[in-house]
Amino acid sequence: MSRTPEVWERRIEARWESAAGRHACRAPLWETPGAPPHFFLGRRHAGAGSAEREAAEVSDVARRTLGGGLRAARLRQEHGVALRRVRAGDADLSPAGDGLSTDDPDLALGVQSADCLPILLADRRRGAVAAVHAGWRGSAAGIVLRALEHLAAEYGSAAADLDAVLGPAVGGCCYEVGDDVRQAVARGPLAPLADFDPGGCGRLRLDLARLNAAALLQAGVAPGRVQIVAACTRCSVERLHSYRAEGSQAGRNWSLIAAPRVR
Repeated sequence: MSRTPEVWERRIEARWESAAGRHACRAPLWETPGAPPHFFLGRRHAGAGSAEREAAEVSDVARRTLGGGLRAARLRQEHGVALRRVRAGDADLSPAGDGLSTDDPDLALGVQSADCLPILLADRRRGAVAAVHAGWRGSAAGIVLRALEHLAAEYGSAAADLDAVLGPAVGGCCYEVGDDVRQAVARGPLAPLADFDPGGCGRLRLDLARLNAAALLQAGVAPGRVQIVAACTRCSVERLHSYRAEGSQAGRNWSLIAAPRVR
């Protein structure tokens, strides 16, 4: 099912630019007036920093890339399915979980990744946005479907009203997994959509973007409102951090989004 043309046609090549001294790209879907400010950010041009330094400066990066006097919320990521609603005035802007949402245009949301899939969602009518971290565990457990349920419960968003952009992640070309991952996916809500391609040495290849995009389409997000940024982190280590390529020395890529101002 996930090999349908609807999914493959959603892929767009990353158009690289510079933002806050980093390699960066944006989604063509959100280049129109009224779209949410956003960026996918990779390596610094001057070299990689530590993961701790990356996390500490996310608010500064959000202000420099998205503009204004934005505060930034980021997650203490757990590889689970919990989503948290946040506002600029909240005392805790670093909650535990793997998804953030807001309708506060003074707040940017950030998720970090080094091969896992970042998913940005926006309801332009209601001015609500979400940033989701989807690794294999979160994908297997259906975090993208939980995100749709969360947006419906918190803001009244329908799937048909949403835009979805899936950012740079390890691609199906490079993401080899074992049978434990196949079994986890088979037990979860995305099992009917999962395709595993043969890899080397008896392992399997999984395309996280393809799997999650298929789930979004099946859940009712319109085909013309789903885009996949076709940039494999492991294949693009000159621009992006990759745990599979660099191990524990890998920094983190940031995916940032702010709520559009609804008139």
